[in-house]
This record gives sequence, C-alpha cells and structure tokens, in this order.
Amino acid sequence: MNPNWERIAVIILFTLISPVCAYEQVTLSDLGLSLESDDLEMITQVLEDLLSKKPRDPLVWNYIANLYLQLGSYKEAIASANQSIALNPHHPDAYLIRADAYELIGEKDAAQDDYREVLLQNPLHPEAYFRSQQNSTVSAFQQSYLPAIQAILLNPNDSWSQFNAGRILYDRGEFKAALPFFEEATRIDRNNAWAYFFKGSTFRELELYSQALIALEKARQLDPNNSGINTEMAYIYEARNKTNDALLQYQEAIKKEKPNSFVLYRYGSLLNTLKKEREAILPINMSIAQDPCFAPAWYQGAVSLHAMGEEEEALRYVTHALELSPTEERFIAERNAILTKISPETRDMIAITAAIAADPRVPEPYYFRGVLNYDSREYEKAIDDLTRAIQLDPLYAEAWYYRGLSLFELGRFDEAACNLDRAILLDPGNAWAYYHRGNILARTGQCTYALPYLTRAYELDPSNTWAYYTKGTCLYNLTRYADALMYLNLSLYKNPCNAWGWYYAGQSAVQTGNYEDAGALLNRARNLEPSNTEFTRALAGVLSETGNSEQAIYLYNLTDPFTENSCGLCIGCNPVKN
Repeated sequence: MNPNWERIAVIILFTLISPVCAYEQVTLSDLGLSLESDDLEMITQVLEDLLSKKPRDPLVWNYIANLYLQLGSYKEAIASANQSIALNPHHPDAYLIRADAYELIGEKDAAQDDYREVLLQNPLHPEAYFRSQQNSTVSAFQQSYLPAIQAILLNPNDSWSQFNAGRILYDRGEFKAALPFFEEATRIDRNNAWAYFFKGSTFRELELYSQALIALEKARQLDPNNSGINTEMAYIYEARNKTNDALLQYQEAIKKEKPNSFVLYRYGSLLNTLKKEREAILPINMSIAQDPCFAPAWYQGAVSLHAMGEEEEALRYVTHALELSPTEERFIAERNAILTKISPETRDMIAITAAIAADPRVPEPYYFRGVLNYDSREYEKAIDDLTRAIQLDPLYAEAWYYRGLSLFELGRFDEAACNLDRAILLDPGNAWAYYHRGNILARTGQCTYALPYLTRAYELDPSNTWAYYTKGTCLYNLTRYADALMYLNLSLYKNPCNAWGWYYAGQSAVQTGNYEDAGALLNRARNLEPSNTEFTRALAGVLSETGNSEQAIYLYNLTDPFTENSCGLCIGCNPVKN
C-alpha cells in the first residue's frame, strides 16, 4: 500500500473509532501530501471509499469538508460541512470548517453566525471565541456576550460573570443556553439570590416546573422582598392549574411593591377565570392605566364588564382591543357576544335565517345576516346577503356601506368605492363611510383626492383618530411634512398606541430638520414594536445625524438587512366601527 494512503487511512480511522477525541483539522502538509495530481487522485479515492462505507457518518463529511478547504474548493467545503451538520447539528467542528470557508469567500456575517452557533453549544470554546473576536463585523449580541465570556475565561469562579453571561442569553430567549451559566453561578455562590431567581425563571420557561419552584424558593429565602419571585411562582401555579395558589402569589407580589401592568393584567385575568369579575375590573383598569396599548387587558376588561351586565361599556373595551389587534379571534367572539346581548334580534343567525325563510321579501334580515358574515370575515357571503337587501331596498344606506367594506376586504377597491359613494349619497352623516372612501383613495396612491373625504370624516366625528392619521400619512406622501406632523400628532393625542403614527410623525420631523423631536417620536414607535426593523433603522439614522454614532451602530446591528417587518402604509387597516 502507498505510504501516503496508509497515513491518511490511519488518521481517519483513528478519528472515526474515537468519537470522544477532540477533532483536529488535518492539513495536507500533515499528511505529507501536495496538490500534485497523483495526490489528488489518491485523496479522491480515499473519500470515495469512505463515503461508500459510511455515507451517513458526519465525521467523514467533516474530513471531506476540511480537505476541500485545504484544496481551495470553498463552496464544496461548505456543501460538505452542510452535510455533516445535517447529520449531526451538535458537532462544533463542522461549523468551524464552514466558518473558515465563509471567511475565505468574504461572507463574514455567515462565518460569524457559525462562530455564534459553536459558542451556544459550548460557551467556553476558546477557538470559536477568539476567532469570533477577530471578525470585523461584531453584532450587538457579541458586544455584550463576548466580554462576559472573556470575564469567565479570566476568572471562571466569579459567580457574577457566570450570571451576566446567562442573563444575556436569557434576555434573547435562549433559555437552554442560559441555564448552565445560572447553574454555575449558584454552585459558586449559594447566596446569589438573582442567580437563583433567573435559574428558576429559566426552568419555568423550559416548563421544568418542579426545578423552577426549588430555585425560586431558595431565591425567596435569600431575598424575601423581591415581588418578582412571587410573580414567577404565580406563573408556574397557573401553568399547573393551581389557580388558588397562583392567586395568593399574585396578591403577595402586589403587596410587596407597586406591580407592573402585566402582573396586574394576569391577576385580573385570573380573577375573571374564577368568576370574580367585580374584583377583576380594578386590577385590569390599573393595568390599562399603566399600559393603554396592551390589547389583552382591554379584552379582559370587556369580559369583566360583560359579566357584570354593563354591555355598552364592555363594547367600548372590546372595540378598543380590536383596534389594537384586529384579527384576534377571541376579541371578535367577545364583541359578537356583547352585541348579541345588546341586540339579540340582529345577532341571532338562526332566527335571522328563519325570518328570511318566512318572508324573503323583507330586506332587513338579509342586511343583519350580511353584517354577521362581515364580522365573521365571510366576505363573499356578506356581499350576497347585502346585495339581496339592496335589491329589495335600493335606498338602504347601511347595506351599501357594509357591502363597500366587504368589497374592500376582498381587494376590490373600485367596486368598494362605488358602494361607499352610494352610502354617502344616501346618508351624508356617516363619518365612517367618508373615512373608508378616503382610505381607498390613499391606498391607491390618490392622496390629493383622499384629503377632502378624510377631512369630512373627522368633521363629522372628531373622535375618529384614523381619519387624522390617514390624512397625516397622505400629507407626508405629498411632501407637506409640517402639515403631516400636525395631523399625525392630532391622531396620536387620542390614539397613542398607533406605532406607525409615531413612525410617520418622526419621519415628518426628520424632513423638517427637527432631529431632536424626531428621535423622541421614533423611539416611541420602536417601544411599541421593538422587532420592527424599519423603526429601528430610522431611529439609528436620526441618532447618527445627531452625533450619537455608538448608539446608532448598536441599533443598526440589531436589524437584519434581509428581513423586513413592515406593513408599509398601515392606512389600509380597518378599525372597528361600534
């Protein structure tokens, strides 16, 4: 046998039968080989033989990837590493080989992702750590995480360094990766109450409730005044359907310190579950006062008020919830239930269908069924019923209106506009018909023609914040930035939960050169939707203009340029009409 062949075979065989040994990248020079054709033929033969015997062995694919890397065939190296990772996604060496190949073809970000994956699998992997530091592109995550790892490497017995690394991963939602750090922090220092707290919270996130309670109980012994511990315990008891125990923990948390809006919401929601609606409405209202943009709290308030017999107020609450989250099924169902209580003759589908069968010449039952179908998002059925109502009574303004809305939802804008025009002609006092007519024009890029409709909408109903908002966005598109800012501010005064309103207000301020106000406005948008990359980039741009380059770079690094989270001009959203 050729001695080179023997050397290759021995090294590869040793690795394949010794999976516990650390993988070492073997270079061609280590094997005494060059890039001469004879050597390449021999390498190819070795690889073919190995693949025929062990086609699903990730270590074989590792060697193939490494040899391709040495030969300068970087794309083939990446493909082979992909095969190895597909067979065993928990072997760090395949990621390191692939990272090498990515760096050599200039894909630094992809290489950085592979280094990060290795660090998630083994946070103290020195090669991945130091190579990731050498990469010129450093993400916001690495700006905080890598120094924490460096601190651990310098002093592995420092409980707070372990805690900090775990906390960074915890905040990113990477609970499995965070847990070993919290475990190590509590092992090193059995008096680190925060480490026990976050260990317990991490166990809860992983649905390991028994371990979570043990860690949280230890945290409570060390820090009995920490209301967050009671809150975490309450979440666990809720998950385990121990409702009364959860209730006691929420009460204890509220006694210790001023609770945040989410704790109040959960407490009120739990009281609703226990049919204690009169007790629930107070913490729910306190939650709404602290965070008026949290739709589930408005919904729970509607549930309480509905059970208390206050249907009109309940309708206001659930309508607000739907303004914030228009497609939430339970909100829609609650609104329908409340409307049925207020006006059963117009909401009972069975009774309405029976009325149509009894006398098909009466338009009202068709209209009522059409509205029910519209509310249920059965738009084609709604159009059929509303069309029949209009055939029986061509002057039925509300039927024209809802038929226009149904056509709008199906994207049939021209037909929707014609129906809304007829609704306005028959009922000139319908502010929402003017709004939706202007909205269609805005959606189709006809902002100049939309403005009179939107103006009439808020003249008839000054509480219609969507009319102010849509007019503001139209003015922005017409480059009338100062006017746009005025109308957007009017919309935000009554509806501060519209993230896109804050965004366009901020962008209007940018266009007028007022960067200080723009930063504050865009920050409000981002606080409402932290994951929206468009908001984050806009804020970063303003910070860059005002000299806050470090913070701007940090925000830019939080965004992924290949992923958009944008609905464009949100003027197409249909708010709920009471």
